[in-house]
Amino acid sequence: MTELTPKQLKAIPLVLATAPKIQKDLKEELGYEKNIFFNLDLFEYRINNSRLDIAEDLDVKSLYGLTTDDVARTSVGRAFRGHHNEDFKPEYQFEGLFSEEMNDMIEKIRDVKSGQEGGRISRDLGLGYHGRTAEERAEHGRKGYANGLANLTSEELSEHARKSGRISRDLGVGIHAQTLEEKAELGRKGGLIGGRKVADMINPETGVRYVVEASRKANEARGAFSWRDNLEYVLEIGELKYEKGLTWKETTTVMNEKYDKDWATATVRMAYQSNKDLLPDEEE
Repeated sequence: MTELTPKQLKAIPLVLATAPKIQKDLKEELGYEKNIFFNLDLFEYRINNSRLDIAEDLDVKSLYGLTTDDVARTSVGRAFRGHHNEDFKPEYQFEGLFSEEMNDMIEKIRDVKSGQEGGRISRDLGLGYHGRTAEERAEHGRKGYANGLANLTSEELSEHARKSGRISRDLGVGIHAQTLEEKAELGRKGGLIGGRKVADMINPETGVRYVVEASRKANEARGAFSWRDNLEYVLEIGELKYEKGLTWKETTTVMNEKYDKDWATATVRMAYQSNKDLLPDEEE
């Protein structure tokens, strides 16, 4: 066990006292008890944002007198995980927003997302593998095979495949990232595609799949706001946050005042993160 420094030990009571307050703030931001999708929204919010991002969203340093980013980050993490140690600071015990298993799963998902983002950056900058020519990549693949898989027996290859499948399952990637309903729907569509053209599933007037349009109409019927259909809002959020340098909280305040809305900071941030890739590229 890593021995804590005196500075870290001094910060622990502050972290444990602040974490329940952060829980309350998050519940208020995401509409706890009023929002039937609260748990889903909170899950998505945590996946898309680091602990420090969330600390900035809630402005916890200013609100609770936290002096460093590290204390703010740790306090947010503790809000999600809780404190259950009966032998250490038992007077501060409280339940986390998520279970340990859920928090561990979220960390794995974030690790995968970080790896994918790093790969996209390398691709865009032409670094590493993406900086090689097609011939260099082919040669690298041949050498990798000769030094690796080519030397394995059939039993070792089978074991390698089984391990890869288990890793994908544990990380929830590929087919393992799909719900039972999504897998069933995928199988159903696979069966239908043999006697039905893919084009038949898409509205020729809009270029959007009928199932997606139906989902949007259902959201509109219950009064839900569609960010995807209002990308000008998403664009404006990005301009306020990244061009004008506002905090997420300030950006949310501007948007709410301008459009007479009552969006939470977390909602505005998620709206941008989830839809920014749909924005048109700026002309050079």
